[in-house]
Amino acid sequence: MGDETELKFEVAPQDLQKLKAARIPNRGTPKEKNLVSVYFDSPKHKLARNGVSLRVRHNSNKRIQTVKAGGRDGSITRGEWQHEIKGDIPDLRKAHGTPLSPLLTKKLKRKLPLFETRIHRASIPIRKNGSRIEVALDNGQIRAGWQSAPISELELELKHGRASDAFKLARALAKRVPTTLSLKSKAERGYELIDDAPARAVRAEKIKLPRGMSTADAFRVIGRRRKAKKRLSRFRGRLKDLQDRLGALNDIKVHQKLAPQIAAGRRPHKNGRARAFAAGTVSGREQSEIEPLLNAANGDARKFGRIHPFWT
Repeated sequence: MGDETELKFEVAPQDLQKLKAARIPNRGTPKEKNLVSVYFDSPKHKLARNGVSLRVRHNSNKRIQTVKAGGRDGSITRGEWQHEIKGDIPDLRKAHGTPLSPLLTKKLKRKLPLFETRIHRASIPIRKNGSRIEVALDNGQIRAGWQSAPISELELELKHGRASDAFKLARALAKRVPTTLSLKSKAERGYELIDDAPARAVRAEKIKLPRGMSTADAFRVIGRRRKAKKRLSRFRGRLKDLQDRLGALNDIKVHQKLAPQIAAGRRPHKNGRARAFAAGTVSGREQSEIEPLLNAANGDARKFGRIHPFWT
């Protein structure tokens, strides 16, 4: 077991490139890799309800099973248990001694892959005041069926040393590009994508009314402001639906371009036939999704076009 201390920020994709090229004192050479992580849970999300996540990460030819627990409610430290396994499906024998172990019932063992993340990561080791910190620049997507959401994040993981040094480095990087602190893990974002969870209620903004305004005019200003909020909420919802459909269609297009390359490989390989079969299977399955996605996108576009602008 190890504790993972991590700070996470949302960053625009173009700013990830700026950070990658930035001259930062005591930085090492960036290492880049593509990571696919598949998250598993029971149909009723028993793991999530108990604050536990289970994933299998595809890292080159390796499969790394990870159990995480804690880190909710804004905490930056989580427990983490990692084991290398042989296949793409979790090996629950390796979960003994972790917070997942008490949850392992016969029902839970019929686990399902719920969602996956596909990320291009640039990792930069940095030393600060004797602490070792890994800066990860993540760009990719969370996918759950037809639903998808972009990932564009800056992560700082404290490998050794003081958490205060990680905060100091975070402040220094935030001066270079705009950042927004993110308190949600990729797993939490994946569950929200599945549930299509609505945004939490927030406090209403204060409405400033000029002195001397009549009661009737004041009510008109106030009324025009809920109405505007309702329109904004509807606008965001319709736009998200349309973006999800178009994102899924774009992913299929990219996969179709990559499938022949995956099948062929850069050089002859003893598993070339299996690789070609897998690429063809993915391409064929996604081909059948195109027409339903196009129909859904057309419907979303019509609904979006009928929305009254929230700013008027």
